[in-house]
Parts: sequence; structure tokens; C-alpha cells
Amino acid sequence: EPPPPVEMSCTRSITNEDGSKQDEECTLSADLLVAADGANSFVRRTLGHSFPMITHSYDRKAVTCTVELDVRKGDMAKTAFQRFLPHGPIALLPVWNSLNNDDAPIYANVVWSTTPSEANHLLSLSGTEFITTLNHHLCQGPNVNPPLLGNNNRGMPHIPIIGTIAKEMDSLLRTANTALTMGTWTESPSRNYFRMPPASARVVGPIMGFDLKLSHVQQGYTAPRVALVGDAAHTVHPMAGQGLNLGMGDVYSLSELIKEAVDSGMDVAGTG
Repeated sequence: EPPPPVEMSCTRSITNEDGSKQDEECTLSADLLVAADGANSFVRRTLGHSFPMITHSYDRKAVTCTVELDVRKGDMAKTAFQRFLPHGPIALLPVWNSLNNDDAPIYANVVWSTTPSEANHLLSLSGTEFITTLNHHLCQGPNVNPPLLGNNNRGMPHIPIIGTIAKEMDSLLRTANTALTMGTWTESPSRNYFRMPPASARVVGPIMGFDLKLSHVQQGYTAPRVALVGDAAHTVHPMAGQGLNLGMGDVYSLSELIKEAVDSGMDVAGTG
């Protein structure tokens, strides 16, 4: 026998005839409830016995905010940048930009993953100080590779002429590598090389931080008439948009199952 429709109690705000507002308790009922309400999913927490979670801390914290870029035209409105630093990456992701007005501001979201101590320092900065720090780290250019042989000469042959040749080869290789890297670092959008990220002009809105952790539902993404998708089912490090891609995969798989059930005349969530 198919399970009964799923029901959830909630509070909704209603507007009275005199314009005042008040909260009203109500019950929602559905044949299938899809929880796409994020990492702190209300649906998953309400049905906690059905969705036990496993978690693992990355020992990293993300600092995020929206910034206005110091550009007014070009293709920056649709270009994402990422810079990898020793403690974690900085991502500059374009958002809600008007592509039809060259004079309109161009905005981007910043997601800066780093250690908790550095994240707390970034969160303590003023907007102006944060922009200065962000531009320094994001737009400073390629890093120079360290010496291949190190500074303590370990592994260096004791024969003088061989040691000298090895040092000269090391210097030549590092110079060539640096020249090739810097030669492809450009601000020109017409050259198919490494693009220099645009500078940020100001912070728009608050600067926020949150701990990064891996989480996953232990025993599957479904319960009778309930399905979890996206961050409600699993969270990963935000680098490279992997969480978004996983969420889109969840939605695709669920939609295929719903279509199959509808096409065959079955209950879309009858099997739980």
C-alpha cells in the first residue's frame, strides 16, 4: 500500500484588511516533497531520524561578500576567476550584471577559502581594508618558482665544475619559466593567455564567513515521499563549483525518475 501524502507544519505570514500582518500556523501536504533548502535543510532536520548525517571538517573557513569591480565594460561580466594561495583559493564570480549597458556597474561574488585564523582577520577588516587585501592577493601576478636545488645545496655534486654547471642550469630554467609565465600574463581580452583578474572597487553589503565541511546523508537521499537534492543531501568544498554540479546531477536524476513514474502511470513517490 502506498504511503500517505507527506505533511509538514509551518508558519506563514498573512496581511489583514487593515494592513497589519500576523503569523498563522498551517499544514502543507504533497505527494512528493523535494528538499532543496540548503546545507541547513529544515526538511532534513525535521525528518532527522530518516536522514542521519556524517560530517568532516576541512579545517577551513570561507569569507564571502559581493564587490563592485573596477571596470565598466568588456567581458568581465561573464568571466570567473580563481587564484590559488597556500592556504586556499580565492574565487571571483560574476553576478546579476547588465550586459546591455556598458556604463552599468559590474558586480561579482567573492569566496575566499582560508584558515580560520586568517578568515577571522579578514572578517575584522573594514570594507576599504578588505578591498585592498583582496586586490593584493588576487591581482599580484604569477608566483616565482623556488630554486630546484634549494638554498642548502643538498644533492649538489661535490665536483666543483659539475656543481657550477648544475647551478647555472637551475638559474637558466627558472629564468625561462618565469619569462614564459609573465609573458602570458595579460589584461588584454583579445589574447588567449592568462587573464589578469579585474580589481575590486568596493564591497557591496556585508562580509560574512562560514566553516567549510564535508557532509553526506548516510543511508540514501530518499524517505517515503521525500527526496533530498543539492546541499540538503551533501556538501563539499566550494572550489570549482563541485557542489553546484552535484546538485544539478541530483535534480536531473530525480526528474528522470519522476518522468518514468508518470509515463508508466505509477505513483511518483509511492516506493519511498
